[in-house]
Amino acid sequence: MENIYQDVIRLEAEIEQLQAKYAELEATITKRALNYRKGKIKELEAENEDLKEFARHVIRTECWSLYEQDGCELQELAEKLGLIEPQTATENDIDEESDFEIGDTIYKFTEVLKGGET
Repeated sequence: MENIYQDVIRLEAEIEQLQAKYAELEATITKRALNYRKGKIKELEAENEDLKEFARHVIRTECWSLYEQDGCELQELAEKLGLIEPQTATENDIDEESDFEIGDTIYKFTEVLKGGET
C-alpha cells in the first residue's frame, strides 16, 4: 500500500512538472507568435507607405500638373518602391499585343501588387 502511495506522490510531482513545462512552452509560443505578428505589421506598414508615396506622386503629376508625366518616371518610381521588378521576357509573356520579344527586359508586379494575379 505504501508503494502505491509513493507512486501517487511521484506521479503528482511529475504532473506538476509537466504542467509547468507546458506553461513555459505556451509562453514561448505566444511570444514567438507576437514577434512574428509585429514583424509582419512592420512589413505591411512599409508596403503601405510605399503605395501612398506612389499614389501621391501620380496624383501630383497626373491630376495637379499642367504637364503629362512620362511613363518612364512612374515606372522608375514604382521599381524604386518595390512595386514592380524587371524580368527577362519568356515565351509565356508574349501574346498578340506584346511590343517586346523574348529576352527583352519587361516589368512585372511584385508580390505587393499581384493580389490574385499569377
